[in-house]
Amino acid sequence: MKCLYLFLLMAALPFCSGQVSDERVSQDAYPVESAFLKEAWDLFDEGEKCMEQGFSLQANYYYGQAVVAVASFRYAVNEILMMHKKEAEAKAEQAKKEAQKKREEEEQEEWDEWEFEDEGGLLTTLNNLNKKLEPLAEKADSLNRIHEAKEEAKFISESWDLIATQSLVSPYPSFFQAFLLDYQGKQEESVEHYTSAFINPNYPDKPWDFRFLAELSAKDLKALSLRLREVEDTFRQPFQVDVSFYPRDYRNFDAAYLASQAVEVLQKDTTKMGDAFGHYEAAVRANPFDPTYFVGCAYLAGRMGNGKLAAYYVNEGLLIAPEHEGLNKLLQAINKGRGSE
Repeated sequence: MKCLYLFLLMAALPFCSGQVSDERVSQDAYPVESAFLKEAWDLFDEGEKCMEQGFSLQANYYYGQAVVAVASFRYAVNEILMMHKKEAEAKAEQAKKEAQKKREEEEQEEWDEWEFEDEGGLLTTLNNLNKKLEPLAEKADSLNRIHEAKEEAKFISESWDLIATQSLVSPYPSFFQAFLLDYQGKQEESVEHYTSAFINPNYPDKPWDFRFLAELSAKDLKALSLRLREVEDTFRQPFQVDVSFYPRDYRNFDAAYLASQAVEVLQKDTTKMGDAFGHYEAAVRANPFDPTYFVGCAYLAGRMGNGKLAAYYVNEGLLIAPEHEGLNKLLQAINKGRGSE
């Protein structure tokens, strides 16, 4: 059984596990898979409730968490599947090399007599040269594999970043990235991502135990991936993906921190309102229930001359806080500006 570093350290803790009752979860699901998807469905249901009341940004907040939870799980499963595939290909390649080596040894025996008769001749020279080139070829292959491994690691890391930007508050890109690194034997690298996941308030009090994935066959992993894809597709139907990419940071779940980044930008350079707006916009995504961040977005949008965007954030903020003083002042300013046009 593959040992997963951090889970061994946490062996004494109770885990989130056990079969749950939800008709939307496949009967073929594993107990931990079932419990995890139940929580994802709960997030999706919260989004549906918000949408029914006309709170689209708040709905998207929950939809995004549901989508990213399942997408992170599925991406980790698919990467493990790719490892299975590469392992099978490596074994096949090794068998091929061994068979080739055996054929070459048999052929070499046939040429030994010719080498003896051609001592010091062209045949001997070519054979000696070939022996010198073999280590160089092996070294080149090794360097190529190292380069490919680095490029693949970079691609995987960027893929996690793309998943994470779809929900700034989800702990699951960090958690499953850590799990995957742990699975690969990269325990030191995994600790940073495990920590990022565990300090996120949206991570459950009891840690998830996904060690069962290490025991699944390629066939079982494929079936699991397909089940997750079906759920993810359902979650994505009402989800509005934000086209803006916000840099990944373990503090992105904290809207107050994101807003403080906007203030910091303006303190250094008051002309960088676009950069500050990006931070406030991220704060709204991280906490669309606090009107303060809507004020920040609306104010900066107005300062940048985008009245339509300013009005959008004022209206969205007033939906959740109709009596908010700051938002109502901005609304008056917008209406006054329109009246003078």
